Amino acid sequence: MIKYKNYDQNQDLLLPPDLNAMIGEKELVRIVNQVIDQIDSSIYKDVFKGGGCPSYNPRMMLKVIIYGYCCKVYSCRKIALSLKRDICFMWLSGMQYPNFNTVNRFRSIYFKDILVNVFAEVVMFLIENSYITTEDYFVDGSKFEANAGKYSHVWRKNTERFSQKVKERANTIIKEADAINESEELFYDTRDLPETGAGNNLTAESIKKSAKAIADKVTSEMTKSQQRKILSKSKSLLKEADKLEKYDNQKAILNGRNSYSKTDEDATFMRLKDDLLRAAYNVQAGTQNSFVTGFSISQNANDATAFIDHMKKRKELKLPEVKTVTADAVYGTEENYSYMDKNLPQTRCYLKYPTFYKEMKGKLPAFHKDNFAYITDEDHYICPGGRKLKFHEIKNTTTASGYKYSTRIYKCVSCDGCKFSEKCKKAKGSRKVERNIKLEQYKKSVKENLCSDKGIKLRKRRAPEVETVYGDIKQNMGIKRLFLRGVEKVEAEFSLIFTAYNIRKMALAL
Repeated sequence: MIKYKNYDQNQDLLLPPDLNAMIGEKELVRIVNQVIDQIDSSIYKDVFKGGGCPSYNPRMMLKVIIYGYCCKVYSCRKIALSLKRDICFMWLSGMQYPNFNTVNRFRSIYFKDILVNVFAEVVMFLIENSYITTEDYFVDGSKFEANAGKYSHVWRKNTERFSQKVKERANTIIKEADAINESEELFYDTRDLPETGAGNNLTAESIKKSAKAIADKVTSEMTKSQQRKILSKSKSLLKEADKLEKYDNQKAILNGRNSYSKTDEDATFMRLKDDLLRAAYNVQAGTQNSFVTGFSISQNANDATAFIDHMKKRKELKLPEVKTVTADAVYGTEENYSYMDKNLPQTRCYLKYPTFYKEMKGKLPAFHKDNFAYITDEDHYICPGGRKLKFHEIKNTTTASGYKYSTRIYKCVSCDGCKFSEKCKKAKGSRKVERNIKLEQYKKSVKENLCSDKGIKLRKRRAPEVETVYGDIKQNMGIKRLFLRGVEKVEAEFSLIFTAYNIRKMALAL
């Protein structure tokens, strides 16, 4: 006869009276509890204004949400459910059961402004407990799909084109209204007439004023047919004014970007790894010993333009300065080098520039500018065909962020009859090359750093240091598409993601 252990569901208590006894000493939940308990309680002082019904303890709610992220439980409903079913969640919350609405309000509203400071506090905890140092810092970016519709895009070029067409139509309507009667004074004072022609000076407000002026000048002396025609033009102008307001609002939302999503106006459409065009955010992260020690959120797909804001964010969070900064070739711009030179003089720069590897391997194109001989005394280049490229002009450029730089343009005296002409140049006319003296000086200094013993070690470490972090977050933690909308909430969400990532990694090190 088969024997079984006694099984009886009719018990007063199925669990031991102390949940603490069921949780091991090195369990992840204990690490979360320990780390969050180390955070200064003053960080919660501005979470609530006071008054009303007593709230759940913010420290308890923070532990529960971060532990949820550590366990890949990101849904507020599932976190609320886990508080009633999972022993670790029960122990962490002290057997309190906030519902999913409460969890969501804490995550996206009450904690929105403090989560980035929580992340910084955890980084300081890692430094104090020797998990990381302030020696090296590795930077890279990765794009994460926003919580937005796939086909909700608004493009800047379309907005500008449609806006221009509205102005042209409005101008045409004004002219047609003017042509209905023999004299424009019947409709509006000539001083109130908007600019005609291309319509570039028209605004929504001026179109509305014109529409009102046309409608106000309708008199009983006119025929009903004439009145209808004039009022029809006034109504058409008001419709065009509404459309122009819409496009002006779109331009304000774009704020220099090429696109945005209607369902998350802070998200920009970017090309993701799978070659799909989706609304996304460009997340910049800095790592040390594969712990995330700094991050920032960019609405620009270009990593290079996000670097300065990333380093400024570290200063805002009062994170300690690092001794070296290493990044891939896309970050090697004059603007980034200049920022580090002026603002981080104690930090050695290891930002590779785009042609670094080709220079090292001798694989620069045959007719690349660097293969032209530069004659310093006479300030001109000699091309592989033996012809001179003399100084032509200085070109001044201003980047989107306002940084100004100058390049010297050199132009070949004549490319006629040169046997290399077809391979050497693509444009019509003589071959031109650009020389940025300041950038060349920065590149020379950076190349010395990168080719030193320290630089070689850092270059080998860069990819494993930072790219494995993104791989772990996207594949193991399953964060490929965000849950919250708006750049502020996305920053708060990544504060949770990176804090949970660091604590998980800390637990694995025990």
